[in-house]
Amino acid sequence: MTEEEASGSETEGEPIPSVAPVESEEAANQAPAFPAVPSVPAPAVPPAPAPSAPETASVEERKAALAQAVAGQIAQGYRVESQSEFQAVVVKGKRPSHLLHLVLTIITLGLWGIVWIILSITMHVHRRIVQVNEFGNTTVQHVKN
Repeated sequence: MTEEEASGSETEGEPIPSVAPVESEEAANQAPAFPAVPSVPAPAVPPAPAPSAPETASVEERKAALAQAVAGQIAQGYRVESQSEFQAVVVKGKRPSHLLHLVLTIITLGLWGIVWIILSITMHVHRRIVQVNEFGNTTVQHVKN
């Protein structure tokens, strides 16, 4: 064998024939390790039902869902500020009484003003809107003040 033939390149346009692996006669005469299994057709699977449009919830179901969601918010420390049939606004926290702090600042010749500023910065009102859509799903949205 020449170097050209060993490297697998063609010699002057003639391709080198590929060599198939040779099996021994013993391996060809042996029975397969596993017996052939007759093919069994797979059981027919019924088609999945087509997705249908979600059903709308009744007015009573929607009101009950809203009441349950509002009760959950109340359990977290919120209070109901306003409520309609399918929506409620709940609030947590309160604002400082600015009139009271003004009077205290005047009486203490401005010293209470430091406390007033700190309270004004730290005291916030957290507001959420609880809604129920026509399918009976509730959502809670955080409202920025």
